[in-house]
Amino acid sequence: MEQNGLVPNGVNTYNSTYTYHYKTNSGKKFQIAKVSEVGSNPQTHTFRYDKNGCIDSIGTPYNHVRYLWDEESRLLAASYNGYVSSYIYDADGNRTVKLSAPYEAVYTNSAEATPPSDTLHYTFYVGPHYTVTGTTGSEDVEPRYVKHFFIGNKRVASKIANAPGYDPRGITTVAGKSIYVKVDYPVKYGEQKAQVSGNYTNFAMPYSNIDMNNYDYPFNRPGYWNGCVPPNNTGTVVVMGNRDSESEETDSIVESEQRTSPVENLSFFYHTDHLGSTNLVTDRGRSLCHATEYLPYGEEFVDLPTSGGDPGLPFKFNGKERDSETGLLYYGARYYMPKYCQWPTCDPMELKYPGVSSYAYCMGNPVRLIDPNGMDWYQDTDGTYQYSPSVHSQKDLSRGQIYLWKEKGFQKTGVYYRKDGSILFSSETKAYRRMWSQADKHYRRGKETKSGRETGGFILKNGGVLLLPEYHNDRETSAIEKYGYKVTKQGILIHGEERLPIVGQIHTHQDRSYRADPSYIGGKGDLGLSIQMGGLPVVVMGHDKQVRAIYSAGGNKYSTILIGNRQDLINGTIKLQPWLKTYPTK
Repeated sequence: MEQNGLVPNGVNTYNSTYTYHYKTNSGKKFQIAKVSEVGSNPQTHTFRYDKNGCIDSIGTPYNHVRYLWDEESRLLAASYNGYVSSYIYDADGNRTVKLSAPYEAVYTNSAEATPPSDTLHYTFYVGPHYTVTGTTGSEDVEPRYVKHFFIGNKRVASKIANAPGYDPRGITTVAGKSIYVKVDYPVKYGEQKAQVSGNYTNFAMPYSNIDMNNYDYPFNRPGYWNGCVPPNNTGTVVVMGNRDSESEETDSIVESEQRTSPVENLSFFYHTDHLGSTNLVTDRGRSLCHATEYLPYGEEFVDLPTSGGDPGLPFKFNGKERDSETGLLYYGARYYMPKYCQWPTCDPMELKYPGVSSYAYCMGNPVRLIDPNGMDWYQDTDGTYQYSPSVHSQKDLSRGQIYLWKEKGFQKTGVYYRKDGSILFSSETKAYRRMWSQADKHYRRGKETKSGRETGGFILKNGGVLLLPEYHNDRETSAIEKYGYKVTKQGILIHGEERLPIVGQIHTHQDRSYRADPSYIGGKGDLGLSIQMGGLPVVVMGHDKQVRAIYSAGGNKYSTILIGNRQDLINGTIKLQPWLKTYPTK
């Protein structure tokens, strides 16, 4: 292939030959030790891994890339070519914020001076249909607000606006009504700043923290940390909580602002191949703006923007967002390394495929297959919606089961089935009915016929009930921490960035070979959970048809309460919310 600026003088200078060297020690034979690059600029890429099998660093003679992962193998930060990038996620594991800052070591009298480490580039994701990007410290670059349009799960178009009125952090009403989620920005930003500072600490880099103020001097332009925060700096009402795949909220945001903002006239359309990879981008005048061709595993072979018309949209191989600072593709559940043709983290389902590399992309067949986003809800043969991390498509299911392909969770009649396998109910009665049906009926099939499986959740202060995932539970345990949840003595349920005030916990004791009432021996079990929650009650739906609660009265002291009949709780005759909000448990 020859083209001016692409292959000079008809000589292909692209280094397309790699030799992979794998580790030989037990348990690590799928891990790359090094990659030898052969071509006009030969070099060796050396790989290191953390204790969870995630790639910790990749070093070459010219640069050294370092990665920081959390306990769920989500990328927290990357140090790459003089930049430190940080990534923040919500409770469902969706990326909500991406921040990039330069790190240039400056030395004075042989001592390293503190670099500015301000936020140069930022992107925050209101939802799958609305993003905000910005570059600070530049007089010529305004923040950019982008709406994305989908047909099913396929992104087909994007519209761009450059107007401050489009920033969702400044919106307080939609269609004349106040929006339901309040955000205290000083608290929210303080937590995010603490994570960013911790990322620098993990990389042994100083963090100046100066961008808490007006860091983009001299242009005085709002950036991520100080952009569109209410004048009283105490918080505002914004759409931030519901990240469902439907677009009504996103459309309403923009429509409510179009009364005072310029008309969106920058529209771009994606033309994709059979894998969903973006080959061409055109504008509303049908002019070509960008052309891209890929090597089989997704590395860009031809990347050809046109002069003046390229919108710089980052959606590439499989239609996924490419992070320019690292070259990684964001797939939602994991990140992907097209240069090395593999994932940087282990497949959570590696035990299901012992003969396939834990890092392999599409089982070595990227031309025909695409990797799912990890959306694992399905409809079982009894008509109930179930979640399993081992289900990624219809082929993983048995006869009569139906795969539910939903990109960011989904809602049905007031019930929100979340991406991590939890379920948020607005009706507490429906939640309790689901719990007992799961524990005593759904899980009394197959291997668990005799014992069933304990199910549990938290009763929220705002009136809802959040049922936790169940795939790690057994007949007598709800594995709260295994799903990334934890509670505080202040009565707060924490999951990622999510902070939910709670009034109690509820679970089942459906196993007839086990006790029906709350457990308390040695200050552990159900009593121990009450202690962790600062004395809030733990409610138990027992196999003896009774509902009881236990709560800590200080130390190992406790009280138990007989609430009533289990059937009355399931049919709505008994409601726990009013009692839990007033009962003096502390």
